[in-house]
Amino acid sequence: MALTYSIHHADRLVVAVVGGAFVRREVERYLADILATGCGPYAKLFDIVRAANPLDSEDMRALGSRIRILGAIGPMAPLAIVTSTTLRPVAEAFASYATAPRSIQLFDGEQAARHWLHATSLHATSLCAGALKRQPARYCRAFTSPTKNKPKEQSHD
Repeated sequence: MALTYSIHHADRLVVAVVGGAFVRREVERYLADILATGCGPYAKLFDIVRAANPLDSEDMRALGSRIRILGAIGPMAPLAIVTSTTLRPVAEAFASYATAPRSIQLFDGEQAARHWLHATSLHATSLCAGALKRQPARYCRAFTSPTKNKPKEQSHD
């Protein structure tokens, strides 16, 4: 799977894109990395338009359960999922499994998703400001699956 993401600290935004096989293990690694960098309360844009396959129900339930737990631990900002017509039922099911104290919306395009995140995050960011001050993330990371033998890249914002 090629799950890549970038962290935009100035915008308090994480953008993740799935291209190729959609694998639970890689999504779990993404979630762990986001938490480790202190970006849990950042808004998220998760693009699955180029995913080669849907996650199965068991994987979606497991990821949804993990997200519910994370929501109980700390503040969560809105999540915009950019999806295709084919994967929309999967994204809808995931949104139902991943209930947490935050907004989730599905979109057909990235621009509409970014617009919604910007409008929604203005309110959510004010709610998360204390958490952001306690855990500032200091670097940006792009992640590609180690199964493709590509190293993690780091750059500064």
